[in-house]
Amino acid sequence: MSGKNDLHPAEGSDSQRFAPDPETARLGAVLEHIGDGFLACDADWRLVLVNVAAERMLGMRRQDLLGRNLWSVFPQARTTRLEEEYLRAAAGETRDFENFYEPWGRWFHNRCFPRRGGGMFCYFLDITRQKRVATALRATIPHQGDEESDRTEFVLRFRPDNGVCTFVNDVFCRLFGISREAIVGRAWQPVVVPEDLAQVEAALQRLSPEHPVITLETRVYDAAGAVRWLKLVNRGIFADQGRLAEVQVVGRDITERRQLEERYRALVETTTDLIWETDASGNFTYLSPKFEEITGHPPSAFVGRSLLDLLPEEGTEEVGQRLLSALLDVLPFASLEVPIRHRDGRLVLLEVSGVPVTGPDGRPRGLRGISRDVTARKQAEAERQRLHDQLFHAQKMESIGRLAGGVAHDFNNMLSVILSYAEMAMDKVEPGSPLHRDLTEISCAGLRSADIVRRLLTFARKETSAPRVLDLNEGISDICTMIGRLIGEHIDLQWQPGPGPLPVCMDPSQLDQILANLCVNARDAISGVGRITIATGVSVIDQAACARYPDCNPGRYVTLSVEDTGCGMDEATRSRLFEPFFTTKETGAGTGLGLATVFGIVRQMGGCIEVDSEPGRGATVRLFLPAHEGGRDLPNLEDAGRRPPGGTETVLIVDDESSILKIARRMLEKLGYTVLTAPGPSEAVAAASGHRGPIHLLLTDVVMPEMSGRDLVPRIQAMQPGIRVLYMSGYSQHILSNLVVLEAGLPLISKPFSFRELAEKIREVLA
Repeated sequence: MSGKNDLHPAEGSDSQRFAPDPETARLGAVLEHIGDGFLACDADWRLVLVNVAAERMLGMRRQDLLGRNLWSVFPQARTTRLEEEYLRAAAGETRDFENFYEPWGRWFHNRCFPRRGGGMFCYFLDITRQKRVATALRATIPHQGDEESDRTEFVLRFRPDNGVCTFVNDVFCRLFGISREAIVGRAWQPVVVPEDLAQVEAALQRLSPEHPVITLETRVYDAAGAVRWLKLVNRGIFADQGRLAEVQVVGRDITERRQLEERYRALVETTTDLIWETDASGNFTYLSPKFEEITGHPPSAFVGRSLLDLLPEEGTEEVGQRLLSALLDVLPFASLEVPIRHRDGRLVLLEVSGVPVTGPDGRPRGLRGISRDVTARKQAEAERQRLHDQLFHAQKMESIGRLAGGVAHDFNNMLSVILSYAEMAMDKVEPGSPLHRDLTEISCAGLRSADIVRRLLTFARKETSAPRVLDLNEGISDICTMIGRLIGEHIDLQWQPGPGPLPVCMDPSQLDQILANLCVNARDAISGVGRITIATGVSVIDQAACARYPDCNPGRYVTLSVEDTGCGMDEATRSRLFEPFFTTKETGAGTGLGLATVFGIVRQMGGCIEVDSEPGRGATVRLFLPAHEGGRDLPNLEDAGRRPPGGTETVLIVDDESSILKIARRMLEKLGYTVLTAPGPSEAVAAASGHRGPIHLLLTDVVMPEMSGRDLVPRIQAMQPGIRVLYMSGYSQHILSNLVVLEAGLPLISKPFSFRELAEKIREVLA
């Protein structure tokens, strides 16, 4: 034959031995010892499978059959009905027929169906003996009376040349309301609905010795004139030389069944799910109208084709195995998720369930099942999961923020003591001496620790800042040289400013933090030489884009992106990128607070962050900062070189931390103040009431066990009407406002504070 798609059988033989494909081999193992003969041909009509029963019925050895062309083994089958049926099976149909093979003088019942990859499978059974018995029984039929019929089937016999009835039984007479005498000797055609008569007569024309029985369903008029459905089994009775002598019709009323079928069909065709059936080879024999809505293809285009024809290439093997297992193992399957390709090219996800359909002999004859489009449901589930993860992430970050704020408060108290004692001690020793250098190291360590606390509070969005309007391009240009030194000469730093100016309202030190952290992380991701690109621009986020950027409100944003050519990161790393203390660096190489600080600053500004990265393809971190509408702030420069101012006023210090009381007292006494101290609110009230002169300033902690500093102030003012108040706290103004312990705008100095900062703040409040 000319190729795989040419279904015309080829001449000649091919004795080449080759192994059958896995599907054929599996079928062969299952069907090796069944009673029916079974054979399989490939697309070139070579026999690839022959079971034991086939050897016995054909009278030939398996080794003499495998690899040979079917038509070289049975040349007399060419140009017969057998060839026609085999060709139709190979073309994709399931065929069930009987044939008489003249060279052997034997009758066979055949059931053929297509083979995946080309060719066909065929079950066959020698029915010669049954045919001979049936012929002998037919010879006695004309001499039998009404006893041949049962109470539900009617019997009618007529001559094929003129349609004249020769016999009817009582069931026929009752059904059609006519006596035997009135119908025998007359034609049967008037009882058939006229629209169906041509179909019935055409079926009877096909009766032959090779096709002695034809079954059909048709409509007739009963005794009351109502239309009823009948199933007719028409059997030809043949005389010599195969001449059709008489036709016997055995009929059964199937009206109720047809009505149920119509109800079922209406239900199937209006349901929101797809109903389908397949034959034993997995090809569709029925598809409900829902098929077109789901796939874009009309059902008729896929009857005779397989579900595998709709699958994307990567999904064919697994689904094919599940369907084959259901057929061979005669087991149902449920909720198999199958991606299929819609006619317009998009992917549709089906949820497929099915059960095997078996014949009276228990053999699988196909599958029947139901499928539904779950694409929208799966997308909704994915969206719900995304929102759940987003909420969980936000809650986790908020919890960590609260923890960071609490730790920072306690740590700030200790840092205030350390820095203040170090500063006072340094004033007592000669600059340049070994002791002065040691004290300087202590002070530097304390300042570095204070910086870590500020980063923690920034992440927690609880750090106070001094934002002002600045041009993002100018701010980045000012620190590019420092960033270049920070990342090293082996990294090519590129600066690509967008059209400016790009005004944003933020603390300049926070911009430094953002760029330093992003660029250092980008540097650490690069092995050897590489490139880091800093770029700015403008972006507008509308209402629709807010679904992608849930932390942003609609509006105009200034973008800052840092792109590197490093190793990139996977989804698991990206999901944890902004968690505090999470780091992919070696132990001791990083604190894990850098990107967490960036996250806190951006969120505090009302912006959001986007990260694009894949392993081996670098990373881009893109910040969306709200664009400022309005003018720019001018820096307020102060003289930082003057000596800390002092005074002679009386100051009452209240703090539940004894170390703070001690160092604050020493600092203020050194500045010339008269100092009273109290470890708590009750002691402060007692000290104020017992002091004989005026108290000019109350320096009090905000959060204390007995009562807050805010509640203490009125009680002190009742005894000292003109007293001024300065609050101090390890918490920021933001968290104190949220705790409703201190209103925004009241005088506050945050711990840790230096000697100069405390001195200047006191003079500011007393002024």
